[in-house]
Amino acid sequence: MLVWKKISPLSLFILLIPILLLVKKSSRKMEQMMTWPKSWDQLQEERKAKVAEVCAKYNEKTSLPINYGRFFYSPQKDLMMCSTAKGGSTTFFLTTFTQILEGEDYWAGEEPVGGFNFKIMLDRKVKAVNALKNQTLIRERIHHEDTITFTVVRHPFERLVSAYRHKTFEKNEGLGKLTFPEFLQQIVIKESSSCSSTNLSCMNLHWKPFLNNCSPCSLNYTVIVKVETFNEDRMGIHKLVGLPYKDTGHYHDLTKILNTTKSTEDWTKSLFENVSMEVKQQLQDIYKYDFEMFDYDPFLY
Repeated sequence: MLVWKKISPLSLFILLIPILLLVKKSSRKMEQMMTWPKSWDQLQEERKAKVAEVCAKYNEKTSLPINYGRFFYSPQKDLMMCSTAKGGSTTFFLTTFTQILEGEDYWAGEEPVGGFNFKIMLDRKVKAVNALKNQTLIRERIHHEDTITFTVVRHPFERLVSAYRHKTFEKNEGLGKLTFPEFLQQIVIKESSSCSSTNLSCMNLHWKPFLNNCSPCSLNYTVIVKVETFNEDRMGIHKLVGLPYKDTGHYHDLTKILNTTKSTEDWTKSLFENVSMEVKQQLQDIYKYDFEMFDYDPFLY
């Protein structure tokens, strides 16, 4: 005890430094263990559990009739997709489903800078769509326990930006010279308001909410694909149906088509800087269930 009394506070602190560093290192290890990457199966179960939670929370407001016309089915692999515009459906048509139709060795290749030849891409997609749209089979198999069902989702604001850029920069289609805020107010919000009594059936598919497009509360999807984890999720689907996976990236990517380094996230941040808080609030209301159901932050942009 006499020895400790002679040690100054500074000396005592110096003696304790190795112990403090050891504790900090142990804490860091514990933190790393707690944030260890989850398996793909775990991630899918969490996504589906979140959807089920939100469906139960809002019940009647989210239990919508199934729009069978948005579903496409491959009997060869018992694989069914609900197609969502500006969510990655084109990539699935041109890769996974075309590979099923053409044979396991088929590989479409990566999209070149400037994009694929539009006619060739369209012909391939139409061929796949026509082979997969048997409504009788879709209605028979949609709730079958052996059918692998999936859909693709993304942040609602990023989807709006992707749709706007696609229809103005690439196709110059239907929007005239509307600025992005004008597009949101005069097209998206206006359509939502005028369609509110009809399950938003008259909203353009490129910005209709996921809830109203693929009825996630009326169908227990096997897989929920997110654009943020697109390749990993597509690989997981290939494993489920026993189809060799060939990496191609995400098709119809405006970054490649327009040969720009700005990602959709960059464009979303930039374009939403000029959107008023009032308009953002209206959009948050329109896509309320999408934000909550698929765990996207409505205040990210």
